[in-house]
Amino acid sequence: MKRFLTAFLALVFILLPFVGCADTTRLYKIDPTDEEARVVGKVGEFDVYYDELRYLTMTYKRQMESKYGEEIWKTEESAAPYIEELKSSVASALTVNYGALALAKENGITLDSEEVKKYCDLRLEEIAADLTLMLISSHGSQSSTTTSSDSVDDEYTPSDDEVNLAYRDQLEATYLTDRYVRFTFSVDACVEQLVIKYEKDGVLLTSDTDIEKYIKSNFCRTLHVYIRNDDGESVAENREKAETVIAELEGGKSFNSMVGSIYNDDLMTTTANGNYFGRGEMETAYEDAAFALDEGEYSEIVETESGFYIIKRLPLEDDYINTYFEDLKTQYKYAKVNSDISDVRDGLSFVPNELYNSIALWSMK
Repeated sequence: MKRFLTAFLALVFILLPFVGCADTTRLYKIDPTDEEARVVGKVGEFDVYYDELRYLTMTYKRQMESKYGEEIWKTEESAAPYIEELKSSVASALTVNYGALALAKENGITLDSEEVKKYCDLRLEEIAADLTLMLISSHGSQSSTTTSSDSVDDEYTPSDDEVNLAYRDQLEATYLTDRYVRFTFSVDACVEQLVIKYEKDGVLLTSDTDIEKYIKSNFCRTLHVYIRNDDGESVAENREKAETVIAELEGGKSFNSMVGSIYNDDLMTTTANGNYFGRGEMETAYEDAAFALDEGEYSEIVETESGFYIIKRLPLEDDYINTYFEDLKTQYKYAKVNSDISDVRDGLSFVPNELYNSIALWSMK
C-alpha cells in the first residue's frame, strides 16, 4: 500500500532502498543516545525528541542550501537571513506525525497496540530484505572484478551482523535513528488502523455513486517530471536540471516529451493516465501546487524533501475512473482519513522548551 502513504511518511521512505524481497534477518533495536532521547518540546500532549528535530532540521537545511546557496550555513552572519525560515519550516513539519497520533488516540488507537507493533515489524523486515539484497548485489559486483574464479562465492548470504551494520550506516548517512524510523512506521500503522475503524463505524461513504461523486469533486490528476535527490548527488545541480525542464517547456517543448525525457527519475508517470489522488496522499508541497493549478497548467519548480517536481494538472477522465474504480475507492478511504488528520493538525503547534531555545538550528550537524 505504499501508493497511499501519507505525506509525513515520505520523510523516511524516500531514504531507504526498497528494491525487493529476500530472506532476511531481524533488525536489532538500537537505543537512542542520551542526546537523541532529549525532549525538545511538545505538540499537543506528545513529547518531541531531539532526533526528530535533528532529522527535520538537516532536511530543511539541505533544501535551503539548494535554494539559496551552499554557503548559507557557514557562519552565523551568513545564516542570519535564513534562520527564521528554517525555524518556521521545522516547527511546521514537527506537527505532522502528531496530527495522526492525536486523531488515532481520539479513536482509541495507540502506538502500543498489537496491530501497530505487527505493522512496524513488517516494515522493518522489508528494510532488512532490501539491505540484504543490496549487500548481495555489492558482493557480486566485487566478485566479478576478481581474476580468480575460486574467489567468487555464488552462495554468499550476508550475516545478521552485516545487515545490521548496513542499517546503521543508512541511519547515519541520512541523519536518522532507529527510534525515529520505528516511530514513523508506527504512525503509519495508526493511519491504517484509522481507515479500518472508519469503515467499521460507518464514517466512510458506502454508495458507489456517492464515492464517484466525491472522487470527481475532490481528486486531482497530474503528470510530473521528477528530479530525485539521490545519495551523493548535488542538490544544487538537481535544481539546475529542474530549471532546464522549465526552460524547455517555456521554449515550446510539450510536457509529455519532458515526462519521457532523461530528466525524469519517475518512470511510473510515462503513461498518459497520470496520478489520481486526494488530499493527504502525496507530499504536502506537491499537493498544494497541484490543487492550485487549473487544468492544463503546469507548475513552477516544486521542492520537496525528496527532490524537485514540475507538475501538470490534467482533467479527470470518466473512462479511467470506471476502469480503476475499486482502486480509487481505496484511495478515497485514505483521502478521507488524511483530510481529518490535516484538520486536527491545523489545531496543533510545536511548543518549544528551554532545551530547544538553547539550540542554534542553523549550526546543527
